[in-house]
Amino acid sequence: MIDKIFIDANIFLSAIVFPEGICSKAFRKALEKGIKIITSDYVIFEVKEVLCRKFPKITIDRLETLLELADITILKSPPLEEVLKYEDKISDKKDAPILATCITNNITLVSGDKAFHTEKIKQLINVLSCSELLTLEEKY
Repeated sequence: MIDKIFIDANIFLSAIVFPEGICSKAFRKALEKGIKIITSDYVIFEVKEVLCRKFPKITIDRLETLLELADITILKSPPLEEVLKYEDKISDKKDAPILATCITNNITLVSGDKAFHTEKIKQLINVLSCSELLTLEEKY
């Protein structure tokens, strides 16, 4: 049984921009099942940057409200030397801090990023899409 999940930036963005979409549904389902939602300061920075750049009409307040209402834990990203250990494991080097955080904390990652949905990565951590999370949750 999954008791905690790490949410990637693309999932936050989808949930905020499309409140009736699958990522929002996955958030709600996880909360209903008592699954602890975790992210990192690195992800929050990325979400804020993309919201400001691509969705200027959507305020950061929506992110802050989601973080508060869902009682999301924000972890500090691992030190650079820890992140560098995983750069060669993932095709997109900017995702190494997320991989390092999930490995270090033994957390299932929920992401829509194709770089995480490879056999190489799935040997290191459990990775789910929002659809897979919804399907898994139906079994509980």
